Amino acid sequence: MNYLKVISFYFALAILIMPTGAFAYLDPGSGSYIIQVIVAGLLGGVFVVKTFWDKIKLYAKNIFYFVKNLAIRKKDGRRKKQS
Repeated sequence: MNYLKVISFYFALAILIMPTGAFAYLDPGSGSYIIQVIVAGLLGGVFVVKTFWDKIKLYAKNIFYFVKNLAIRKKDGRRKKQS
């Protein structure tokens, strides 16, 4: 709980220190750069998903397999004793 108070204190201090308004100018080059960064981030995300697609599918398959088996075990009761 003390950790939360420290974070809250620094957050409030940062808000109080920041200026209320900024007189800034964004030229067309800045807007173009912002668009470029957004597009690069999206394409990078697509590349990462494409690269690890097989691992993502295997992970999802294992999760659903585990949930399915868990539901079957609950339905049948506890594990059957081995004879």
